[in-house]
Amino acid sequence: MSQKRNRPILELQEKPVHSVGPVAIYRLILLVVVICILATSVAVSRQTQERHETYRTLQILKRDLATMQIEQERLLIEQQTFSATPQVAKRAVDELGMFFPSNHHKKIISPTYMGTEIQP
Repeated sequence: MSQKRNRPILELQEKPVHSVGPVAIYRLILLVVVICILATSVAVSRQTQERHETYRTLQILKRDLATMQIEQERLLIEQQTFSATPQVAKRAVDELGMFFPSNHHKKIISPTYMGTEIQP
């Protein structure tokens, strides 16, 4: 009977235990390095794509800025032209004695050819 009791203990001790060898560790390290390299390459390609899109947007905004600056300059010139009109009219009246003609000051002139009036 004592042999039967000891037998299961021996069977447990006889089972081989799997040990992790140095080759398995190197393979695991190599797998981790390959995964890190792939993740880094994907991150670099995404960052490059984002930089290209941002640069393209920057160029469009610069072009829009130049167009708006030209439009602003044109509008400033137009504004100065309109603001100068009343000043010119005031100086013409004050300094030169000019005035806006009324209906009794207006005269219609027709072209004539050798004393005869030409009908349109």
